[in-house]
Amino acid sequence: MASISMDLQDFNSLMALGAARRRAVFLDLYNTGRVKAGAPVATGVDSVILTPTNPGSATPESTVVTRVKSAIAAAS
Repeated sequence: MASISMDLQDFNSLMALGAARRRAVFLDLYNTGRVKAGAPVATGVDSVILTPTNPGSATPESTVVTRVKSAIAAAS
């Protein structure tokens, strides 16, 4: 899987969109990433797939949140 880098302010703005319940924006971003990965796109929120790499024994949700927080902490 590819890695991406982004400006922290852009990331924070993205999270603000999510906090404002902009589902269509997030679905568009999700599908853009799926296309880049060569995976099928979702037609709605009921067809998205939460699959972090190597989730281990943690829930996928907690795995994703933990990794994002770690990436933020490591940002320079």
